[in-house]
Amino acid sequence: MPGTTQREEYLATRPGDTILLCSDGLHGRVSEAEIKQIIGEHTGYPQDAVDQLLEKAVEKGERDDITAVLLELPPGRKVVPTDEAVTAPVAVPPSKVKQRPPWLWILLALVSGLTVVAILLIWLKAG
Repeated sequence: MPGTTQREEYLATRPGDTILLCSDGLHGRVSEAEIKQIIGEHTGYPQDAVDQLLEKAVEKGERDDITAVLLELPPGRKVVPTDEAVTAPVAVPPSKVKQRPPWLWILLALVSGLTVVAILLIWLKAG
């Protein structure tokens, strides 16, 4: 918000980029090279990549909580030069927007809610 003391940072992305958000339970046990390799092997199947990353961390002895979210941005229709990043949303004409089935939104809401509950339980348990 304008006028606050909170520092804002933005991540510049391009179509086709992959973003991994994870806890130290993953990046503390699995090397960056292994993470890149696993993600590369599962391009187009982010859940498979996350499952394998979590298995790898457990295999390497991680006993703490492990959290990972992998975002694969859809490839663009035009080639974007490597020095040009997309920093603002692009408006898509309503006729081009693919409608998602209502059950998908319910599933996403359920997963989000369960994640919040899990985080609260962990926080309460730690405190």
